Amino acid sequence: MVLTVGRLLTHPRIGGLLRLAGGGSGTGNIINEVTVLEAPDLPDWLNGGELILTTLYSLRNDEKAQLVLLNDLFQKGIAALGVKTNRFILELSEDLLKKANDYGIPLLAIDRQAKFREIIYYVMREIINAQNVENLVVSLFDDLLYGRLIDEKDISDRASSLGWTAGKYHSIVLSRFNDGDPRIWLSCCQRYIELIKSHFPGSLSGIKKENIITLLSYSSEREDWLEKSKRLWQDIYDETLNFRENCRLLGVGFGEPVGSLSKLKESYDQARLVLDTGLTFFTGGPPLFNTRDLMAEILLTRSLRTAESNQLRSTFLVPLRNYDSRQSTELVKTLTVYLSSDDLAQAAQKLHVHPNTLRYRLQRVQEITGLNPTTGKGRLLFNLALILEKLASALPVE
Repeated sequence: MVLTVGRLLTHPRIGGLLRLAGGGSGTGNIINEVTVLEAPDLPDWLNGGELILTTLYSLRNDEKAQLVLLNDLFQKGIAALGVKTNRFILELSEDLLKKANDYGIPLLAIDRQAKFREIIYYVMREIINAQNVENLVVSLFDDLLYGRLIDEKDISDRASSLGWTAGKYHSIVLSRFNDGDPRIWLSCCQRYIELIKSHFPGSLSGIKKENIITLLSYSSEREDWLEKSKRLWQDIYDETLNFRENCRLLGVGFGEPVGSLSKLKESYDQARLVLDTGLTFFTGGPPLFNTRDLMAEILLTRSLRTAESNQLRSTFLVPLRNYDSRQSTELVKTLTVYLSSDDLAQAAQKLHVHPNTLRYRLQRVQEITGLNPTTGKGRLLFNLALILEKLASALPVE
């Protein structure tokens, strides 16, 4: 369990030495490091996620400089700022408290009698303990997903010791954030895991390469798991929208539940395929993906880059793309919009053209390819070709 500012404030040994004076909206910030700031240029050396302890001695008579410092710390993405009061700074200024509230940076008033070395000791102990637990979770997932664990009781015992609650069925959920600054990315992933834990108390999550892996268990029947999981994950997704602007949840892939922990790799492989496929075809809305919504696309990945799939694309799409290139037309775009619409009138409205113009374009598609896109067979084959083309351009060659 990671150390958040809120947990620090309730710590049995040092929580009583700290008082939240401002920036209460940031109590969920995760503390990854702790350091002392007395030199004004320290922000230049920060990475983000730090708990900063200071007396503000060098800025004690300059409230404007204190506000500049707080802005610099905000830009660096610190977790919280702790200031020892009733020493060099008698009390925190109203302007400083207001800025802390605006930035969402917890501003902690530290008791005058508190020793920085004591705070550092307990904070570092909590951070190291959290890192050890994270390593154990990742190690468990490695053993599970690479087939090194097959004994059901061994798996259950190890997972339970890390806070997992067993159920009747089990599934893997994979989540992925956008790339970016490694420290910001890690902090977002850790905050995200905290959200998962709050919505699924018996779950187990860890970070593996670019993904967050979550092990869920269900006591309900298999038919109910997806609806319940997606409803709760919608709430989680909504909360991630309050994360930093450069920290965005790209997608979530749900693996189907299995009845045995030793078969979790099947759920993991499915979740990975669903996530990769969903991100390829994502067009908006909450990016929560499962096999039931992407069945056609997932089935087609099995035939991707076969001679038949290549022939389908070369027969029906390549001639259209060549024609578009030569004539500066948009037949492929027209075809794509038409096939994704309920009827011709809706497609014409989306394309901002007259229905007769759309009919003419579809006629040209038939003349070039020999296949009528308005027939059942035509719609099927053109849809298959377009999906295969998108998959071929997005999924890596294995």
